[in-house]
Amino acid sequence: FNPSAENEKKMYERNIRLLETIYNVLNEYNINVKCKGYTFMKDAICIITDLKRLDICLEKEVYPLIAKKYAITGTDTVEHGIRNALKSAELKTDLLMPRLTNKLFLLMAAQEVTTRLLKELIV
Repeated sequence: FNPSAENEKKMYERNIRLLETIYNVLNEYNINVKCKGYTFMKDAICIITDLKRLDICLEKEVYPLIAKKYAITGTDTVEHGIRNALKSAELKTDLLMPRLTNKLFLLMAAQEVTTRLLKELIV
């Protein structure tokens, strides 16, 4: 019996479920997989979900981590990529809804991911 291996297996399975849920949520919102912002959104939702709080400053807490991961010099590139992916999704959607800010969308998506993961644990 190797407890560390068991913990690593559980963490790996949790990460796989988290990523699958994030992919499903982003696809339901018509976010184009080919947009660079899609990758940034995926990472941002992971970070927000792990932080487990809603009072997040994207510019100080989330964008710098993503920029560092992809070796991007400025966080404005991350913010712009997410905004473009949202604009692209809005153009594909027939729903008449107000334009979502990056923060509002990411928090909403993270909440949806968390809710779905909790339902999986309960059921």
